[in-house]
Amino acid sequence: MWKFLAIAAGVVMLSIVLWFARTARHATPVEGLIVSLRVNGGTETTIERGEPLLLEVFVAGHSDTADAQIGSASTPWFRLISLRSDDGRPFPAAPTILSPARRVTLGRDRDGRPAVEESDGTVARVDGRRHMFSVELGVSPTVTRDLSVGAHRIRAVLDAGGTSMPVTIQVIEPVASNEAKRLERASRYYLRTGQHVEARDAAQVLLKNRPDDPGGRILLGDALQRMGDGPRALEEYIKALRAFKAGRAFYEDHEPLLDRIRLLELGLAKAGKSRPLHASSSSETP
Repeated sequence: MWKFLAIAAGVVMLSIVLWFARTARHATPVEGLIVSLRVNGGTETTIERGEPLLLEVFVAGHSDTADAQIGSASTPWFRLISLRSDDGRPFPAAPTILSPARRVTLGRDRDGRPAVEESDGTVARVDGRRHMFSVELGVSPTVTRDLSVGAHRIRAVLDAGGTSMPVTIQVIEPVASNEAKRLERASRYYLRTGQHVEARDAAQVLLKNRPDDPGGRILLGDALQRMGDGPRALEEYIKALRAFKAGRAFYEDHEPLLDRIRLLELGLAKAGKSRPLHASSSSETP
């Protein structure tokens, strides 16, 4: 199983590297650097106002002779990125870092097959075209809520030199029938950025209209647990499991939910805070 997952991960990373190699040819090199930008996984996307936005920035060498060091341990290279529109105006707010920067090296294994290696990419040390540096960024729902309806073309600008080709963000008014999905995405975004109160609030609004939504219950439980309220988080996880068993759920993979319940029950028991909420459900399969 783990071998399969490792191979799958390698295939995914290889596809990203090859995609970058194709699109980078159309980027604007500055002092031997190429900067590329993706939005929600591509070069264009449509979002509703109040929906989070996911961005990826890639940096690599433009030629085999490229040689540069961008950033430092105290000021990582991705802190030097800004988002700007086609006319040079800054984006309404600076993006949030969603995950650690990565350095991806495409090489070959002992059998000569393509192999991908990943490591920390805090400092972008460009050595020809051997490495690609990437970071995942996010734009908060509170920022997109204030964007004007219409097309927005933005670029990633690296202070050390380099500007990406533009990506297009088509902003539309929120659709009432999509509110649950919009709130779910917002809650997940807030959890990733450590804004647990906002994640809780979004999940609670979602559950007002869909109380049997196990995904919303899980998000609320995750937010409560990270806020330090283990007993209430356990209650929400159990409600999600019951909804799953009742057949009203669309949360397909219940194993992560069972893991949450088991670990939280164990932690509460050790802390002397457990309650008889879940006598046997954690050992059952829905």
